[in-house]
Formats: sequence, C-alpha cells, structure tokens
Amino acid sequence: MKKALSIAGRVLTILLLIFAVFVMVFTVISVSTVGKADADFLGFKPNIVLSDSMQDTFAVGDLEVSRKVDPESLAAGDIITFRSIDPANYGSVITHKIREITHYEGGLAFVTYGTTTGVDDAYPVPADKVLGKYVFRLPKMGYFFEFLRTTAGYVTVILLPFLVLIGLQLFRFVRLARQYKAEQREELANQMLARLAGSDEFSAMLERNFAPYRRLMTYYECAMMEVETKFRVLDAEFGLQHDRNPIESIKSRLKSTDSLAKKLVRKGFPVSVDSIEKNIYDVAGVRVVCTFPEDMFSLAESLLSQDDVRLIERRDYVASPKPSGYRSLHLIVEVPIFLEREKRCVKVEVQLRTISMNFWASLEHQLRYKKDLAEEDAAAVAAELADLADTAAELDRRMQALRNYLDDGEE
Repeated sequence: MKKALSIAGRVLTILLLIFAVFVMVFTVISVSTVGKADADFLGFKPNIVLSDSMQDTFAVGDLEVSRKVDPESLAAGDIITFRSIDPANYGSVITHKIREITHYEGGLAFVTYGTTTGVDDAYPVPADKVLGKYVFRLPKMGYFFEFLRTTAGYVTVILLPFLVLIGLQLFRFVRLARQYKAEQREELANQMLARLAGSDEFSAMLERNFAPYRRLMTYYECAMMEVETKFRVLDAEFGLQHDRNPIESIKSRLKSTDSLAKKLVRKGFPVSVDSIEKNIYDVAGVRVVCTFPEDMFSLAESLLSQDDVRLIERRDYVASPKPSGYRSLHLIVEVPIFLEREKRCVKVEVQLRTISMNFWASLEHQLRYKKDLAEEDAAAVAAELADLADTAAELDRRMQALRNYLDDGEE
C-alpha cells in the first residue's frame, strides 16, 4: 500500500508538470491563431463561431476548426472557411457551405450559403480567399478562447498550473522544515544531556537530589495506585449493576529519568526535582482500556464527580482526533495521597481508550517511528495509518450501536 501511495504521489506531480506545459503551449498557440485569418498551426485554423448561420453544424460560442486544402479539391456540399469580399463585411472570416462551383473574374470561385436560412451569400468566394475546409468543432470552447484573449485569461491559464506545482513543493518544504526542526530539537536535547551526564556538576546534582527524586517518584507511584483503585471500584460497581464490566485492562507507567530530563531540556525548564513536579504533568500515567466508546466517557464522568479528584486539563482526541488519526480521552487529574504525617496532591495523566483505539495506537508507535524510511515512504505510511484509524473508529461506532440495540431489547 505504501509503495502504491508513493508512486501515486510521484505520478501526480509528473502529470501536473505535463499538464502545465501542455496548457502553456496550447494557450500560446490558440491565442496566436484563433480569429486571425492568416494564422494557423500545422495547417489547422480555429475560429470562434459568432453567428447562428450554420445552426445544424455548429452554434454560437463553439470553436470550429478548418484545415488548409487545395481549392481544386473542394466540391458542392463541403463547408469552407473564407474571407468575405462583400463590401458590407469585407475581410470577415466566415464558415458556410458550398452550394455550387462557379467562376468569378476569370478564376475558380464558390457559391456559398448559410444553412440556417438557405440564402446564398451576396458574393461568390474566390479560390484565393478560401482559408480551409471545415473538419470539426469543440462545443462552447469559443467562449473559453475569448477569455484566453484577455490579459486576465492569458495570465491565469498559463500561471495557474505552475502555481499549483509551486504550492505542492512549498507544502513539502514546510513539512520537511518542521520535521527537521523537531529532529534538531531532539538532537540538541540529547547533546545537552550527554554534556551534562559527563560533567562533575551533573554527577553532584544527581547525588544531591537522589533522595528527593526517589521520594517524588514514590509519590507518583502512590497516586497511580490511588487512581487505579478508583477505576477498579467503578468497574466492580458497574459489573454489579449492568452484568458486564466496562474496563478491559488498566496499565500504569512512570516516565523514565532519561525521558523526564529530555522533556525538561526540550521545553527549556531547569533540570531539577522541583522542576519535574512543577512543569511536567504526565510523570505518572494510567491507561484505561474500555470495551465501548460510551464506557470511556461514563467512567471519566464518574471519576471527575468524586470530591477528592480535581480536573487540571482535559483533551478529547475522540471528538477531535490528531492529524495522525490518534484517538483517546486524556485527563490530567490531581488526587490526594495520605502519607505518614501529611497529605499531598499529585498529578496523574489518565488515558481512556477503547480496545480498537489501543490496538491502533500500539501498532502505530511501532510502524511510524522506523528511522530508515524515505520521505515518500514515511508519508505513505502516515496516510495509511490515518485511514486505518478511521476504520477503527468506524468499528467502535458499529460495536456501540450493536451494544445499544441489545440493551434496548433487554428493557
């Protein structure tokens, strides 16, 4: 799939380039030939139909195309384009049908007429005034060429395809620039950590802060246990009331020391124990995997209704998924933990997902961050992952609808 998407992107760019060149050449040729009696391209001459004298063949606004021929080869019934010698419209380019072949002022000439009225033209057409024999028409394309003959039309049709190409390349450039900037930030953070790790100052800081750091991590572990217990109690109560459990699994994690240090450096915060507690809200994380989408929001509402839980931040990536396709309900909550001589309020990040959301997120992390992918392949992988996220969301929707249908049937 990723190769197909990558190839499709390249083919689209090539087709746009070919189209842009074609339009430019076509516009230059048409503007220089349409409506000009002495101009043609490879023997073909286009003309815009301005009257309805040949309604059974072409209409006003059509583009009729004639081809140069030897006047001696023309016969009655042929449709020809010629320059009129009628003093009333001398030199005008007209396309009419030949009624008969005649002579005029000693030379070959043609009697012509418009098929709409059937009335012969006032003057015959000398052979040297014949511009060509009618070949085909392009319906209503005459209006387009009229637009091309204006300055706005000429500039728009030539520049527009190139502007599209430039826009696509600019989009790719911005995307690459953002990717490069993110990589630079990550590299800078790693370099700073490497320099800190090799310095006496950092070693002294670790030794000085080891006990406070360990104590802080213990607080976070206790807060995670507190939140886990709350969810297990809610799950048990729900099972008693509804004969099913809304929670599939609960997992907890603490950010590693390396991850915490990198995040502090990346965000420009001091690397210290106090800075961790003050500036990083997702040190402790609890992930709750639910059976159905409605269970996620029901559990979140029940948790937040408890008087010892304070909501700090809520991010609903189910209602507004990330561009990658990621969906989950994120809550930053603050819960109390009771120590030997004090009570402390500690922040915990809670992620609520369905089984399908968790399945997608777990595999997405493995697939997206392979480092050996070319730019086109990485873009193709991202597009496929976003599509699969939509598929997972549709599965959740259908499963929820089936659950609701069965619940309604039991009432």
